[in-house]
Amino acid sequence: MNQTLILRRLTRTPKHSDHAELRFQSGVNVMVGDKDSGKTTWLRMLDYVLGDDDKPDLAFGEGVAATYHTIEAEFALGDKTLTLQRSWAADAAKTKMLLDG
Repeated sequence: MNQTLILRRLTRTPKHSDHAELRFQSGVNVMVGDKDSGKTTWLRMLDYVLGDDDKPDLAFGEGVAATYHTIEAEFALGDKTLTLQRSWAADAAKTKMLLDG
């Protein structure tokens, strides 16, 4: 049976404030913003949560890696919801990807 993996949400958690989140709708989603507003950084963070093996500071830059400590993606796969998370906080298992906790 073929099932489609659909990205629903991408959340990054900073060290000292509320999280930032992108929500995706069915169909085509477009990220729009001024130059240097963070569009590419969001995509690099998605790549990281999906298994990029670089360290966070190399994957999306030292400033972003110092500001945030966790990236989480929520997917739909058929009728299931899956949450994939990676963290580089001091107390986190930095080489692990967590699936549904």
